[in-house]
Amino acid sequence: MTSTSAVTAGFTWAKLVPELLVSDIKQSLRFWHDICGFSVAFDRLYEGFVYWDLGGAQVMLEKRGRNRNWVTAPLEPPLGRGVNFEIVVPALAPILQSPPVQKGLCI
Repeated sequence: MTSTSAVTAGFTWAKLVPELLVSDIKQSLRFWHDICGFSVAFDRLYEGFVYWDLGGAQVMLEKRGRNRNWVTAPLEPPLGRGVNFEIVVPALAPILQSPPVQKGLCI
């Protein structure tokens, strides 16, 4: 995946976009792109930042530990407690049948 410096023409920004800190940006790239089918709308890979889009569902990921983090308390595993995201995808079966999901490595 190559770095995208500009947003594609005609791109529509969602009115609310969650930004998530991730510990492993490469693993996150594989999950959001390869498994879920999101495409990169904008990124700054040199900063560990990617803005994803899938049919108007959008999410931002930033590698934790970078200088722009907005951490307000210690980050202790398991991360993501108390949050739920519902995202419409073209097909659920390919995601559920992917090797990482089958091995319990994500979702």
